[in-house]
Amino acid sequence: MKSVLNILQQQFGRIQIEEIRFFNDPNDPERAHDLRVSIRTLRGLCKFLKHQIPPASFTIIDQDLSAAAQIFGQLREMDVLIEKISQYAYEHPVENPSYQHLFATFYQQRQQQMEISLKPTTRQQLDENLLKVKKQLDQLHFETTADWQKLITREMKQRQKKINKAFLQLDLTDYPQVHRI
Repeated sequence: MKSVLNILQQQFGRIQIEEIRFFNDPNDPERAHDLRVSIRTLRGLCKFLKHQIPPASFTIIDQDLSAAAQIFGQLREMDVLIEKISQYAYEHPVENPSYQHLFATFYQQRQQQMEISLKPTTRQQLDENLLKVKKQLDQLHFETTADWQKLITREMKQRQKKINKAFLQLDLTDYPQVHRI
């Protein structure tokens, strides 16, 4: 069985792989998506283990992973918008010069966001964020005697309560909110 620390380090390794893939092919919308997902997955794992991680370490990990994911947030937003409008245009095939203008505008904005994410200063900021996370992960130690079953059960119950409460207040037409839940 893998240790908790090994799982966290393995997920950090996935971030490094997805970072390489993104910078090798930043034009592929899946690259930004996969990089953000790998970052958010590690962040989610750490949030799940929040009470097992020293508070100072958790804060650094959480803030730096959040900052790293935000670097690609606007780029991913443009990819989602392009995908949605493409789907709409496909399902509603009418000759409309507005489609061409809309696509041209979105692709131009995507290009601008991609260029921002490829700037050396942005790449340096990403690398600094990830280096801070790596240093914190390397310092973590988890008790092997912890009752992980009990901890996982408690955490899942807390999350279920939170999700149920959010779902009751959810507007299903609010895509960002639905996605967040």
